[in-house]
Amino acid sequence: MPRSTTHRFLIATALAAVCFGFCRSAAAATTHHSPYTYSQCFGSTLRLLKVDLNVPVVDPNAEWGYLLFEYTTLESGTRKNRGAFEFVRRDGQVRVTLKLPQLPSYHERVMLKQLQRKLADEHGPPPPRQPKTKSPSETDRDKPTEKDNASPPAKR
Repeated sequence: MPRSTTHRFLIATALAAVCFGFCRSAAAATTHHSPYTYSQCFGSTLRLLKVDLNVPVVDPNAEWGYLLFEYTTLESGTRKNRGAFEFVRRDGQVRVTLKLPQLPSYHERVMLKQLQRKLADEHGPPPPRQPKTKSPSETDRDKPTEKDNASPPAKR
């Protein structure tokens, strides 16, 4: 009999490991690159959390680019799960990152989809992306200079 108990334990452990792998906690984060402005993204996210989802926002900080909040789900019952939105300006876009480390990653994807819809509803279609143009100093560096056109010094 001890062998079957050990066998059951190993099977249970293996099943738990497989379930944990599929139902992983979102230790990583889910990211969205938004074409909307920084203030539009931050404001819409704050309204999504406070008004639409009725989620308590613990620490909003527009200057440093983050929102900390507490999120409860049907899965977690009354347990409050900490979450964080991060906003980073980059190349004419805003990188919005959502972290819900205690929940499966699909919660992050669903909430980011809600944010994308909210941005479109509140601000209309995203603004056209501006082609990256070179600054005047970069343009001047690309032009040939007099040194480039000068002939090599004559040998004496």
